[in-house]
This record gives sequence, C-alpha cells and structure tokens, in this order.
Amino acid sequence: PGSLVLASAGTRELYGVWWAPRPDGSVRLMSALSEDGGATWASAVPVDTTDRGHRGCARPAPAITADSASGYVHVVYYVEGPDGPGLFFSHSMERGMLYHEPVPVVYGAGPVSGAVASDGNTVVVAYEDPNAARPPPLAPPAGRRRTGGREGEAGATASGRRTSSCQARSAKARTRPRAARGAAHRSS
Repeated sequence: PGSLVLASAGTRELYGVWWAPRPDGSVRLMSALSEDGGATWASAVPVDTTDRGHRGCARPAPAITADSASGYVHVVYYVEGPDGPGLFFSHSMERGMLYHEPVPVVYGAGPVSGAVASDGNTVVVAYEDPNAARPPPLAPPAGRRRTGGREGEAGATASGRRTSSCQARSAKARTRPRAARGAAHRSS
C-alpha cells in the first residue's frame, strides 16, 4: 500500500502500518510484523477501525515507532472517529499482535501529521495543531510536482506536511505490506 510506514526494532524485526480503504471512503489502520527484515509478514491486525470520514487515504500518513527492548509498538494517526476528527494514539504491548483502544491526542477538523518516539517507558507524541489557521501552501518551483514520492507513495507537500495515498488494489495488497521503497520511518 502507498501509505505504508515502517519502524524497525533490532536488525530483522519490522513493524508496518498502513491505511486500508473501505468502499464508503472511510479507512482502517492496519499493522503487521515481519521478523525476517521484510521477506515475510504475519497476518495483518487492526490498529483502529473507527474512522467515519469520507476522505479515504487523502490524509497524513500514520507514524510508528517500536522499542526493541520492551517489544512495545506506538502509533499516532489522524482519523474522523465517532467522537470527532483528530489525532489519535494506539499502542501494542504484544509486539504488534494486538493494539489497545485508541485514545485522542487532540481533536480538530484539520487533518494533521503526527510523530511518535519512544525510549523504554517514555513515549513522546508531537503534532501540528489541527485547530490552527494555516497559511496557504507554498507553490512548488516551476517544473516540480507537489509531492515528493511517486503516485501511491507517501511524500511531503511543499508546505512540509506528509501525505499518503492508498490506491484500492487487490485484497492481498490491502491487508499485507510489501517491502518499502524508501518511505520508511526507522527508530532505534
């Protein structure tokens, strides 16, 4: 999927998260674990299935980090949940096999990017304020595209916000990540 973001925990363990679109325009946030550097992947598990929006994958890519010592995985992402749109956080204490109930970080109508980092029992989430007035995006230089990636890959807009895209592909592509091509977020 084009929205695939990876985090490493050790030398061979990878965790991936991505948007899986639904026919009504909402999305599910899915995750999978690879213990062999991305050659094979465990079955996908849901991180969050509460999105009620209709923007599909036209939203910022999720952010993920994994702690190799504890096996904890932390994810931050934007969804339009039942209680309102905003940035949410979920985590797994079972090496990505089960994610705990999402909690809101901040509510706001604007789709925003977040970042997450962890070290042992310390987790830090940084985000753009979804309620702040935004200046108009900068125009890209002549001859350049607005996104940094190819169609279907995560990229950065001229204003620096990360965006994601997930094209409706086969059921297999929507439920399992493939090896990433340069759009990985890695943490130690």
